[in-house]
Amino acid sequence: MEDLIWRYIDGECTEYEMIDVETRLKSDPNFRREYQETLALNQMLSQASVTTLNHSFKQQLNTAILSTVSQQAKVELFPRSWVIGLVALAVLGILTALRFQGTESSYLSLPHLDEKSINMISWVITSFLILVGLDQGFRKWLNFRKSIQLNLM
Repeated sequence: MEDLIWRYIDGECTEYEMIDVETRLKSDPNFRREYQETLALNQMLSQASVTTLNHSFKQQLNTAILSTVSQQAKVELFPRSWVIGLVALAVLGILTALRFQGTESSYLSLPHLDEKSINMISWVITSFLILVGLDQGFRKWLNFRKSIQLNLM
């Protein structure tokens, strides 16, 4: 409702929305009260003076925003050490499977891995590592773009 009122005040409504607002203004007292409050706020905002910021304050503000954004960007779904650990465990599991291939193990009987299985596992691990690398690079690129946009302000 509030969004519709603001668009009506700004003259950005479609013809159908304008008719809807005008009908509601005539029939709904709550809508009319909300419209009047929004209109009063719009008039106050239009009368407010605009103060320009000096250059040093602007730079300090940009630096503070950039540090906040970069701190928030450091939060990851999985820390890099976890990903490396999981990959190391997967490689260790594959090497163990290859080591005991065709022999009986005292703690675990593993199936025989043929060449196709080994190739598939290698491609899965390689693809995973490539995706992790691309993800990290893309995040760094986005943070870099954000920092450039903040510094240009």
